[in-house]
Amino acid sequence: MILTWQEPFNNYDTILEYLIEFREVDGDFSTTLSCDGSMQSTINTRTCTVALSVFRSTPYSLTYGMLVAARIKSRNQYGWSAVSQANTGDAIILTMPAKMSIPVY
Repeated sequence: MILTWQEPFNNYDTILEYLIEFREVDGDFSTTLSCDGSMQSTINTRTCTVALSVFRSTPYSLTYGMLVAARIKSRNQYGWSAVSQANTGDAIILTMPAKMSIPVY
């Protein structure tokens, strides 16, 4: 899954990092190493890519038809912003490719 977001109002100062959280199956939110908001490339592009297998495993444990919900907040020299509202659509678990079988000759 590719997550992108618009740059928030930065209070006229450079954004130093983002905190990107995804909703777990129990409703709590947590971060994943796949989407590190302190990396300069993530800060510059406001984009991160997370493998679908991450959301299918613990602690997310999402299954077919469930929403991949994300929320984000930013930090500059003045501190952390309020957390964004989580998305309510457009990222549904539909399928995950199955492991290939051994070739038959």
